[in-house]
Amino acid sequence: MINRTLLPYKAFYFFVYAAMAAATPFFTLYYESLGLSGRQVGALAALPPLLTFLAAPLFGFLADLTGKPKRILVISISSVVLGIFALTLADTFWGLILAVGFYALFFAPILPIIDRSVLDALGENRDQYGKQRLWGALGWGVAAPLAGSLVDQKGLHWAFYTSALLFTCLLIWAFFMPVSKPAAKEPFWLSFKKLMGSWPVVIFFGVALGGGIGLAMIHHYLFLYLAGLGASSSVMGWALTVGTLSELFVMGLSGQLLKRWKARGLLLASLIFLSLRFFAYAVITEPGWALAIQLLHGPTFAALWIASVAYVAEIAPLGLRNTSQGMLTGFVMGLGSTLGAIIGGVLYESIGFAQMYLWAGVGILLLIILFLLGCRGRC
Repeated sequence: MINRTLLPYKAFYFFVYAAMAAATPFFTLYYESLGLSGRQVGALAALPPLLTFLAAPLFGFLADLTGKPKRILVISISSVVLGIFALTLADTFWGLILAVGFYALFFAPILPIIDRSVLDALGENRDQYGKQRLWGALGWGVAAPLAGSLVDQKGLHWAFYTSALLFTCLLIWAFFMPVSKPAAKEPFWLSFKKLMGSWPVVIFFGVALGGGIGLAMIHHYLFLYLAGLGASSSVMGWALTVGTLSELFVMGLSGQLLKRWKARGLLLASLIFLSLRFFAYAVITEPGWALAIQLLHGPTFAALWIASVAYVAEIAPLGLRNTSQGMLTGFVMGLGSTLGAIIGGVLYESIGFAQMYLWAGVGILLLIILFLLGCRGRC
């Protein structure tokens, strides 16, 4: 039976990820088309995750403090549309820094606010979060190839026009969509002090950061590694397809997985699979094996994210759920992505891709041990 109260959130996930897929894969191509240097392209690519780390918790904090998350959501989506149009007008490095920074700053709170609203709407059925979130993966899967075809026919600017149109539709949708307000049972600052002083919170966010670093080392460098092994463009395309299907499969089963293993168990399982994924990448000599390894994308990325969202919902005080979800986004997709890109770049230049993935696998194993020792019944 269809739960009609969840349909607005499914649609929101679909369109927000479709809007992202229409433009974000083409950002670096756009920078290069303007004649920017490699260092300038790298600086622009590093800016969004860095701002996500800073802005997602800050906006979540403001949403909880003011009790007006919907207003912040609407302002953020409106600003993202303006940021996209600013990108199409900027033609200098510093102009792009301002446009990309504006875009990334206001995109940061959108997903954490919606994640929190979805969890509140699910109530005791929070283990069904993945079934809502998988609509985002579907939106990405539908929009990415269509945007690629449009760019081939019309040019790079059309990727941004399409994204702006989808974000505008999302803005209209957000006006009518229910967004949860904080339901604090104690003063805001007292809840914040308890959250920041909680040992399970410290351990969890450390583990989330480590997982984000590991996933970023795959995201940023896998295709470079496969290209070095002689992979064709079709192999890389199929690798993306296999990864997306694996992600959808795990998200569809997320309810059963969380009921069986709980959030902590699923988080540990995702880290174990992530370590195995690294070791598998380290030993392959033929790029075709990457297709099989990409089946682990779901048990690593999707499982880690679903478990993390569920775990944050368990440990966060009622009046700090936007703040906590913002912190999760900031650590995994912000700081984790930035550090993963930097650490991965240093390692592959010094020891090569295979050794980089080997030591990344060892690092994740150490992270698992630290998680188990640090918790010992307290997490």
